[in-house]
Amino acid sequence: MADDEQIFRKIIDQRDRFYRVAYSYVGNEQDAMDVVQDVAYKAVKNLRRLREPEYAETWLFRVTINTSLDFLRKRSHEQVGLPTEEKGANDDYESLTVFDMLRQLDHTSRAVIILHFMEGKTFQQISAIIEKNVNTVKTLYYKSLKTLKIQLSEEAINHVNESKRLE
Repeated sequence: MADDEQIFRKIIDQRDRFYRVAYSYVGNEQDAMDVVQDVAYKAVKNLRRLREPEYAETWLFRVTINTSLDFLRKRSHEQVGLPTEEKGANDDYESLTVFDMLRQLDHTSRAVIILHFMEGKTFQQISAIIEKNVNTVKTLYYKSLKTLKIQLSEEAINHVNESKRLE
């Protein structure tokens, strides 16, 4: 029983961390809050399945990532057949956010970057959360950083060119 209470307390105390991870996937506040609520429900419902309570945090991050991905899959199925809305303006350098850049990465690479930079997780911890080999995690990390650096460089170049064109 003490383990159940401890895990429940961890969910409550660290909900902001799980929210940040969910937000990085779903892209808006309300959906991220829905994901975190769903994570809390799943965690409480499946608490008995957790064999080793010391890995509760790792398990909760994994549940958060998987629930976020499930949410995105469900949302994409719901939008099939709906007319697509054209966006009027392109993103410019000033409006580019970290989350916009992270959306350029695949789900696993995004998880590695978020867990390392935003949550301060080690490669070993990330390996346990996403269930990949530590060397695979390192490869994804460095490859993702390179992709983000290229994206940022392209955005900066486009911004400079646009500024010159307006002069």
